[in-house]
Amino acid sequence: MVKQDDYALFYNMACNIFESSYKFINETDENYYFLNVAAIKFLKHINTTEMLMTNELDLNHIEGGFTYYDTSSVVALLRVCYENLVTIAYHYFGEELDNDRLDWYKLCGYRNRAKNKELAISPDMADKIQYEQGIIEELATKLKQNNFKKPKKNDWKPSSWYQLGQELGIPTYVCNKYSFWSSHTHSGFDSLMQVNTAHKAHPMEEIERNKVNYLFLCSVLVFFIEGYVKILRKLDCSLLEGIDLTDVRSFTRFMKSLDKTISVA
Repeated sequence: MVKQDDYALFYNMACNIFESSYKFINETDENYYFLNVAAIKFLKHINTTEMLMTNELDLNHIEGGFTYYDTSSVVALLRVCYENLVTIAYHYFGEELDNDRLDWYKLCGYRNRAKNKELAISPDMADKIQYEQGIIEELATKLKQNNFKKPKKNDWKPSSWYQLGQELGIPTYVCNKYSFWSSHTHSGFDSLMQVNTAHKAHPMEEIERNKVNYLFLCSVLVFFIEGYVKILRKLDCSLLEGIDLTDVRSFTRFMKSLDKTISVA
């Protein structure tokens, strides 16, 4: 069984590799700047997920408060971690960096934010929206000049989150867990699910039950480490010399063996 110690090993390794090399990446190739921005968010989400997954909370703002385990928030964060990883892998973990694909992703994001211009309730926010409008125009012009063909659905993803994860080589176990969680605990159904499951078990029982999710967390961390290290090798980073990836390789082999049993089943 994959345990908390395994998670600590891979989480610390991911953080150490990132912290020791992100400046090198930024200085070597500016096209990888958004990789490091996304990596910070990914590692923060992982850390928050594990923290929430292993603790009970106090509902003390009402009379007769009580402790509880926030299952739906844990699952929502696990899904976010998967989507973070898929986004990073799709844009950066391939053989070659596709700048048009990356610019299209940025354009979709900035356009999505621009839909909420009425939320510019401060001068700083208004300036930010105006600044990003210039970025939108710049990206759109660049893609047009490069004859970029945008997807029919006007989305940066060429397929669903689940399918794209599989196409990128993310373990089948991880993709299947994401699909299950998306079907049963999507935010649209979350409130009803909480009513049905809340307080049926003691928080400590839920903490023990959710330790099974360490396998998922370790899997996404290992996939991230391998992809990030691959980029460092591509950029001829000398910082890799002292990094021992034996445990990462062993875990990857374990996940491949597990996936074979899933495929057979």
